[in-house]
Amino acid sequence: MRTQWCALLVAFAIVPITLTGCSGDVKLDKDATIMDVDVATKSREYFDKAQGDYEKLSAEDKAAYLKLHGGDQNKADATWQIMVNPSARPDRQGT
Repeated sequence: MRTQWCALLVAFAIVPITLTGCSGDVKLDKDATIMDVDVATKSREYFDKAQGDYEKLSAEDKAAYLKLHGGDQNKADATWQIMVNPSARPDRQGT
């Protein structure tokens, strides 16, 4: 009889845990990605426009591309290089 009571208590403890564990809005953590999707899409538009050659961008496009990356030249350059060589992505090192 005691085993049955223990099993019943465990069952009552598990049911609420499993039901509440799946509720709520699941949202992507913006910090979990390398960059915002809009920034990545716009970066790719500049890349395609220049056919992968950064020097083919106009001065205005270069300025806009840099502004897109918050004025961080290193980030802008790294993003361009990832588009040139996708296997060089930082999250793929060692794979």
